[in-house]
Amino acid sequence: MPLLVESVKNRIDDSLHAGYIDEHDHGPGAPPNFHEDRSLFRSVENRKELFFKRSLGAVGWRRFGGAGAEMTGRGEQTMAGKRRRVTGGDGGGRISAETFRFFRDLGRNNSKEWMDGHRERYQSSVVQPFRGLLAELAPTMLQLAPVDVGGRTGVSFSRINRDIRFAKDKTPYRPQMYLSFPPQGGKNRGPGEFYIGVTKDVVTAGFRVYLDRDSKADALGSRMAQTAKWCAQQKRRLARRYESYWYSMEKREWTKHAGWPVTQEEWTRLLAWIVRREMSPAAAARPTFAKDVGKIFREVLPLFRYVAASD
Repeated sequence: MPLLVESVKNRIDDSLHAGYIDEHDHGPGAPPNFHEDRSLFRSVENRKELFFKRSLGAVGWRRFGGAGAEMTGRGEQTMAGKRRRVTGGDGGGRISAETFRFFRDLGRNNSKEWMDGHRERYQSSVVQPFRGLLAELAPTMLQLAPVDVGGRTGVSFSRINRDIRFAKDKTPYRPQMYLSFPPQGGKNRGPGEFYIGVTKDVVTAGFRVYLDRDSKADALGSRMAQTAKWCAQQKRRLARRYESYWYSMEKREWTKHAGWPVTQEEWTRLLAWIVRREMSPAAAARPTFAKDVGKIFREVLPLFRYVAASD
């Protein structure tokens, strides 16, 4: 996963809004920052209780029953247990025209004073629909892969506040929101995640990953030499329906490259990769939206498995 220490060192922007790579977030030369510290990938946690507290958060842990939570022999919560947790949450509503209207209005009135006067609207048009979408998707996601569905801000949900300390854009809020499904494992989780992004006029869904030199070696290992060939196979399978682009660091500038990274040289330079499908606001408002997104995630599942399956 991406690293805060790298972002601060290179003076790149938005370190608080970690891990949300999309062209709606970052233009050329404006690299994303990320919330996971390098040390998080070195830690080893063996205690089941600590695993679940970090997966669900303190509130979710208490609601689920603390140490009495149902677990498998491998220390993971059962699928049925996690389904009870997320579907019993405080989410509600659906992504609607009001969600997109809120982001348009926020883009035109991006100030603390405006946001303070529209907190209830933010909750009803953004927070509750996103939590409802998480609850609706969680059973499908847990059947696909061992992903985190705990519902924590910064893990499942992006932060709407912008960290302006190193940002070129000094407006205090981001007029978009992301729902992510990273691997389970808390701070010891592997790279890559499924995601849904909503802005003022578009919805995207797919797979994304950040790989610095160390995490790339950990994730791909001996498969690195075959990764370009594997990616070319995925291009043949997905390119008609999905957009692909990737990032590298060129002369200390975060640089976007359109297309699929299908050469060894590109994978050596690659720091982030996004494969996504774009949808209209009307598609997000349909009752079948969660089902439609589930189909997208099933199609990009091989990407998640390849990157998350460390050697």
